[in-house]
Amino acid sequence: MASFGFAVLELWLVFGLLGPATATAQDQDPNPETNSFSAPLVAPPPAQASVVDSNSGERENVLPAQLNPGATASADAQALYAEGVRRELEEGLTAALPIYRQVLDKDPSFVDLAMRIGLTEVQNHQEEEAEALFTRALAANPDSGPLYAGMAYAKQSESKLDEAFTLAQKAKALAPDNVLAHRVAFESLRDQGKLPDALDLARAVIAAPSPSSSPALTADDWTELAHLYTELVCASGDLPHDQIAALILPLYDKALSFGNPSAELLRHRGDFALFLDRKAEGYNFLKLASESGEPSAAIYLRLANLCESLDKQDEALQDYEKAYALEPDFPQLREVLALQYIRVNQEPKAIALLEETVRESPTRVGLYTSLGDLYMQSGQLEKAEFNYKQAITLGASQAADYLKLGAVYIRENQLDAAAQLLHEAEGRFPDSARVFFFEGIVQRELKKPADALNYFAQAKILATDKSDDFPNGEYYYEVSMAQEQAGQAGPSEDSLKAGLTLEPNNENILNALAYIWADQGRNLKDALDYSLRATETAPDQGEFVDTLGWVYFRLGKYAKAAPLLERAATLTHDDPVVLGHLADTYLKLGRHADAGEALRKLVEKDPDNPDSRKKLENFLSDPAILSTKNASRP
Repeated sequence: MASFGFAVLELWLVFGLLGPATATAQDQDPNPETNSFSAPLVAPPPAQASVVDSNSGERENVLPAQLNPGATASADAQALYAEGVRRELEEGLTAALPIYRQVLDKDPSFVDLAMRIGLTEVQNHQEEEAEALFTRALAANPDSGPLYAGMAYAKQSESKLDEAFTLAQKAKALAPDNVLAHRVAFESLRDQGKLPDALDLARAVIAAPSPSSSPALTADDWTELAHLYTELVCASGDLPHDQIAALILPLYDKALSFGNPSAELLRHRGDFALFLDRKAEGYNFLKLASESGEPSAAIYLRLANLCESLDKQDEALQDYEKAYALEPDFPQLREVLALQYIRVNQEPKAIALLEETVRESPTRVGLYTSLGDLYMQSGQLEKAEFNYKQAITLGASQAADYLKLGAVYIRENQLDAAAQLLHEAEGRFPDSARVFFFEGIVQRELKKPADALNYFAQAKILATDKSDDFPNGEYYYEVSMAQEQAGQAGPSEDSLKAGLTLEPNNENILNALAYIWADQGRNLKDALDYSLRATETAPDQGEFVDTLGWVYFRLGKYAKAAPLLERAATLTHDDPVVLGHLADTYLKLGRHADAGEALRKLVEKDPDNPDSRKKLENFLSDPAILSTKNASRP
């Protein structure tokens, strides 16, 4: 027995319980599949009158005048139908079927009820009973397209495909909008290995004239047929999209030709365009659908997703906002919208959304991590610390949560707290290379280079998973700084070169190498190239601007060096190293007063550094400076 993709429940929904028993084939909708079933319609029993007995005073019923035999049968059918409806409501369809069959025995013109019972029997593999029922109903309704479609379906279920096809074609001729007839005709050919002929049926729908005996197809009919043939064609093999488009698009064009398309039609047309991978076209139809019908969060979310794939980021944000305005409780919509705000650097809006979500779902670990990231990014370290702590308290299971909190502690100069946290993380994640790497960073910040290098070495041993991109350029940069701290100048430079091999554009490594070479007065051409590349990536990084100025100083280009070093001093808030470079540059330019001012700031910033005091003393005692007009000022 072939499977035809119909469930009993679907048939109920498609065909419904239908009009009164006196309806004729001409009175009924030729396409029962367009009806909907919400609750059985109870037909009223024959009308009765009542009078008051003059003797007893009691009211007694009086039957209407005697009906002719045909009218009597119809009235009896009405009464039985009402009883069947009550039985179905109380006990279900199976219990009501015997009564419904009696209704059809009395009034075989009740097409909708015949369809419902017959299709149910086919689904229950009672094809013979169904065929007998359809035969009796057709005798009373010889021009009923739905009944021929039902008989075709029964034959298809018995694998009598030639008979099924013939009956389905007749049903289509009588009722061109009957979806069941179209389905059975197509599947009967396809299941006989005649797919090209089945595809021709879809093409023929456009050309077939509507018979005068049935109403012309509506826009909704064409939409339903387009939807049906899309399903049938796609289930019939891997046809190229251009062939599918050639078959289906004319059906949608027919529907659209009526003008004033419904939101549902526009949505179906957009969905079909997306199926064809025509994203821009699909977006346009869905956009029209959103403007034509009731606003829907679901369609705005689809539009937002399409905008992202079409790189229309601003429109995507607007659609996400519209969806959120309609359904603020839509699952995960707040998080998605928050990500959009982050993308356009609207962190306060993102934070507000996530804070609101946390209040509603206070045990969701990921929300605290996301909030911690946002607060960290915006420099609100205390709030970042709070949220990362909350994530860990609630059972965050990733080493990354500990590392993020550790990074906050390092930025807050809480190095002991960072060391204690990472030691705890080491116990929970003993195989995490990054935990050991962060422990090395903390030890370097604590001016313990030997311990730092030990942790870095352990991190490298654990880093066996190359897909994790570790060790990376930053790893070698940190190792280099620890080696420099330990007085290992040669290995420090080698580590930087190893990192640059992995990440040729790592600005930290470029800057570090440029500074080393400038400080030592060698490789100045490469130093200038590296420094320019680093400052291009991070133009407001004060240390990078200082390096570039110092390279120009070493190249003897003091006029170029001075403005760069002045800007570096501003960016670094008068870092002592930068002030020393600036003072040297002013001296080379003969700006002795400015040099003296820079040296005084240097001593104020770094009063315990003997080199700074010595530099100022040498400046004040220099005979060449004392002989100038400016020299009398210090």
